Amino acid sequence: MKKSIVFILTFALCFSITTVAFATDSATRVEIAAEAIADSIEKVAGASEINTDIEKKEDLYLAKGDGIDIEIPVSGSAPVIAEVYEGENIVMYLPEFVSRVGGVLTDNGTVVYNSTGANVSVGVQALKEENSGTLCESVKTLVAMNNANAPKEYDFTFDLPEGYRLVKDYDYNDEFDEYDCGQIFVVNDQDETVCTIDPAWAKDANGEAVETMYEINGTTLTQIVNTDENTAYPVVTGSASHPNKTSVYYLKKAGVKDLRDKYTEQGALKLCTGLVETAASYKQPVVGVCKTFVFINETYSGYKYASWNSVYAKVGKKYAKVAVIFRWRNGGKNSGYIPKNENVTVVSKIS
Repeated sequence: MKKSIVFILTFALCFSITTVAFATDSATRVEIAAEAIADSIEKVAGASEINTDIEKKEDLYLAKGDGIDIEIPVSGSAPVIAEVYEGENIVMYLPEFVSRVGGVLTDNGTVVYNSTGANVSVGVQALKEENSGTLCESVKTLVAMNNANAPKEYDFTFDLPEGYRLVKDYDYNDEFDEYDCGQIFVVNDQDETVCTIDPAWAKDANGEAVETMYEINGTTLTQIVNTDENTAYPVVTGSASHPNKTSVYYLKKAGVKDLRDKYTEQGALKLCTGLVETAASYKQPVVGVCKTFVFINETYSGYKYASWNSVYAKVGKKYAKVAVIFRWRNGGKNSGYIPKNENVTVVSKIS
């Protein structure tokens, strides 16, 4: 069964927290420092959606979700693990700068890895977000560059199942390039997106953007942060809490005929809802069947019966390929068509 999982990589450049004057022992100093770092991180990224149902195991923190358990390691050298299919996991290693330190679970659920020698701290959060009635569980990773001596490049290495790969959004689906915004997709051996990574961005203490970008080398994703002499510390970033998702469904020819008979001339919203619900009967959507959509392409105003007949005639003997692109409200040209209380659009195509 497919699960809903998203890795969100977000960066925060903050002041270094190096001393805790009132600590009584080393363990207490580590815990107090971790709480202070988590507080700084949570001011940037928020804390309301952090999953606090976390159980401490011998070598990991287990964040219990609704069908998805996320493993956050105690050791900075071990990976973050989340299941996307039965027996298939997305495995992500943290930057090497925290590989020799342990993660401390803080009060609000952020696990902090603090490497004072590298001037870097990393925070990992398991999130539970609800959007339009759909529960989306995700992992957020934040890096705190404590001062100008911190490294400028951070490697996140993924241990992926066979056939899976990392791809930039503008290299993945050329037909929808107008929606590309710098995301990274993890796609499976069927070329379906099973995981997304938010665009890289950062701002300094004055609210000025700091240049930052992703590079892909095999299964390693590197975020590069280009600070300079004009950078005002602390530099902070905000994460996009509703990342895009892409999936591909396959309709049998009978499914296309069923849509034609049920939804002809009923308008775009009913048509698109029917399309995704029909697809869901064959393959579970990434984040469930949403209730309100904007249908962009030939079906914009709803197919006429004759048009559906044309589509039906072109469908192969077994399947019609249906690409469904989930796009969160981002101020794009279709945002105005979304009812006030909705925050998701769908771009769909029958081929």
